[in-house]
Amino acid sequence: TGLSVIGPQLAGKRLELLKEAFPHLTSVAAILNPQGVSSMAAETDETKVAADHLGIRFQALQARNDAEIPVAFRAATDGRVDGLVIIFSPLFTTSRRQIVELTATTRLPTISGDREFSAAGGADGVRAKCPRLMAACGQLCRQDPQRGQARGFAG
Repeated sequence: TGLSVIGPQLAGKRLELLKEAFPHLTSVAAILNPQGVSSMAAETDETKVAADHLGIRFQALQARNDAEIPVAFRAATDGRVDGLVIIFSPLFTTSRRQIVELTATTRLPTISGDREFSAAGGADGVRAKCPRLMAACGQLCRQDPQRGQARGFAG
């Protein structure tokens, strides 16, 4: 019996899904809490590696508290990024409603490893606006590890 965190290893796959769903994606911002644990730093690093591999410009934006989340979203829109990656953090878990609302307001394609993100409404727009992303998610879930590694993302 035990607990395992696989978020960092899936960061590249999440960015790959976002790129498949939105082929025009040339730049992405990752919103992260710099006061987080080491797995958050590893997830950020893996997202950066995936962005480099996919030819996507990467920008890290920090949010240490609820008040800084809208500031990070504003920096993303000011920086004219094409998409957002929410790096897992307990702060973002408790603020997911705010993040979903900001995602809807900014209309930036956003992906998160937090499965509750979609329950809070984060995937509703994706389901309606981007059936390709939903199909890509299903395809990725069915892939065997060998195929995922062949695409450049160790799983």
